[in-house]
Amino acid sequence: MKNRKAEFNNGHAMLNNLENACLLEGGSKDFRTTDILEKRRFVKMHDLIRDMALRIADAKFLVSDYVPNEEEWGNDVEKVSLMCKRGSKFPNVSPKCPKLSTLLLRGYVNIIPDSFFVHLHGLRVLHVDCLEFESLPNSVSDLKHLTSLRLINSFHIRRVPSLAKLTALRSLDLSGGSLEEIPHGLEMLVNLRYLNVDSYNMNHKMMPPGILPKLCQLQVLKLPFSGLEVNGERRCLEILLLYELNNLKGLFREEKVAPAPVVPLGTFSRLKQFSICDCPNIKKLFTPGSSMQNLEQIKVYGCEQLEGIIGGAEASDDEVEEEEAEKIVEIFPQLRKLTLQYLLELKTICSCSNVILCDSLDFIMIEDCPKLNRLPLSLHLIDGELSSPPPSLQIYIEKERWELLEWDNHDMKMVLEPLCQFI
Repeated sequence: MKNRKAEFNNGHAMLNNLENACLLEGGSKDFRTTDILEKRRFVKMHDLIRDMALRIADAKFLVSDYVPNEEEWGNDVEKVSLMCKRGSKFPNVSPKCPKLSTLLLRGYVNIIPDSFFVHLHGLRVLHVDCLEFESLPNSVSDLKHLTSLRLINSFHIRRVPSLAKLTALRSLDLSGGSLEEIPHGLEMLVNLRYLNVDSYNMNHKMMPPGILPKLCQLQVLKLPFSGLEVNGERRCLEILLLYELNNLKGLFREEKVAPAPVVPLGTFSRLKQFSICDCPNIKKLFTPGSSMQNLEQIKVYGCEQLEGIIGGAEASDDEVEEEEAEKIVEIFPQLRKLTLQYLLELKTICSCSNVILCDSLDFIMIEDCPKLNRLPLSLHLIDGELSSPPPSLQIYIEKERWELLEWDNHDMKMVLEPLCQFI
């Protein structure tokens, strides 16, 4: 498919169909992020359904708590899940399975022998979740048809084999491990859409120049918790998460000869999710020239000096009056969630000539923003009266802050107040 969102939608449609047919059981559990408690859905398979599915799949699926002998694999097997007891050692086997497309490994120690992948050239998905793993064999470098490689919770692995030949890769997850360097050949992965290199051993290091501009299909980039210096385009991007970056002062380079940051045309035009937390030195986020037509979620938390979400040049009182007289401009037309928490210097979300239509909004959280005095929300006017807000919209805000907010249209407060949950 063309993008990750379409892939996720298709995957969820499949899960819904299976759940509606009672082949999967749905459930939910509480999950807390900062001060917000939300429910997250999950699905699971009943033991009887699982046994039935394996019987129907017959020789195509292999699910085991140990690594079978070579003759037990079978030539027709397509998907294999080996989830052994923690501490089991990987045996010296070299299965011949030309149709094998998916391999899930969990729980093993020591190393996988180099001969293991020699005859598995059709492999497309390789997921390894082995806490005490020491290394991946060099033969992984020859799995040219791999589209997803996931190596997580492998705290003893310092580096991985060259990825230069794995040009079909679309998803690469190297999180939760001890990698000390960016994998060799990363720049060759021109079809990569998801890249996670969150390893604490790469904190404060620099990604070799010239890599990101070549990953022209990249939509999600996840970096180490304490930062990995990168240079690249911002146009290769749908999700941007920034946490605890003490030296971050802006998202755009300030030019000394220019009155405002220079923003390349189309910057952040594909961005859908933006989060910035505990970045104490940033004062403004986006510029008036930023294109945010697809942004769906904004979360800003604990940025002590932040003064505005969309900044601009300082204006005199006369200029402000002229600006207010200008045509109102709608911003963030796709916005669904807006979270602003612990922003002691936040004065404004945007200029007086900007509004956020409530059409797509379903969640607003404003907490501990003592200087915020305007909430730029707007509804359509129908025959001179405000339209009804979306019934799904929930607003979480302190009662005192709500009462002090200024409104462009005084009726907005009355229309939205029934949707408030005061905190």
